[in-house]
Amino acid sequence: MNIRELEYYKMVCQQKSITKAAHALYMTPQGLSKIIKNIENELEATLLNRTSSGITLTKSGEYLYEHLEDFLVPYHHICSEIRCIEQRFLQGEGNVAFTVGDSSTGYMDATFMEKFEIKLLVNREHALAKKESVSIADLKGERLYLESPEFSIHHLIVDKCREAGFEPNLVFETSGFSLCHKMVQQNKGISVTVDFIFEDMKQDSLVMLPFSDGEYFWSTYMLTRKGSVPNPDILLFHNHVMRWLKMIAEKKLIR
Repeated sequence: MNIRELEYYKMVCQQKSITKAAHALYMTPQGLSKIIKNIENELEATLLNRTSSGITLTKSGEYLYEHLEDFLVPYHHICSEIRCIEQRFLQGEGNVAFTVGDSSTGYMDATFMEKFEIKLLVNREHALAKKESVSIADLKGERLYLESPEFSIHHLIVDKCREAGFEPNLVFETSGFSLCHKMVQQNKGISVTVDFIFEDMKQDSLVMLPFSDGEYFWSTYMLTRKGSVPNPDILLFHNHVMRWLKMIAEKKLIR
């Protein structure tokens, strides 16, 4: 299940017809029906009542439709903000940006700032919670809630699984960590997280486990325009941020 498929489900709910929704999406009704059925299978719930006169939503279907905007709106907002950042740099606007993950671009210089260890997030009732550490192989067959492909953490985990010889069982992709934490809290599956997010959302029912089979890190960078003359204000800002991060690392400040 991914964001696009949920957008398709939203259209079905709005049109109250798979045929009309398929027409609006330039798809075949059969193809759209298959996508909806896949969503139902992943959620292990029936979302639509299918009759000769059309479709109606089940209680589960109504619940999903009512909560779609909880993650679709933040997702589209993030994508919009990222596109704005890219366009502003291309058009010569702005001097500084921040990013997570791959810092390679053709028109920006990247300065490494900090990295955070990515850890597995499980419910205390889950069998993996008894371990002190895990390997990527422990994810095989597990229901995995993960950030969408727009985020570097998605590709890191998926690529690690493929290197280990299996496809992860992605039951849901989202635009933020909060939904992943909520699903794990309900013991619906497992996810990944980093320390400061875990602390912000800390629940007694959740456990973080380090990976023991390699480096799993979320790296942050400050971006400046490539080839530009060093700006003293930018250097001052960068030095301030780096001192701030150092004080946090030394526990002289709380993030």
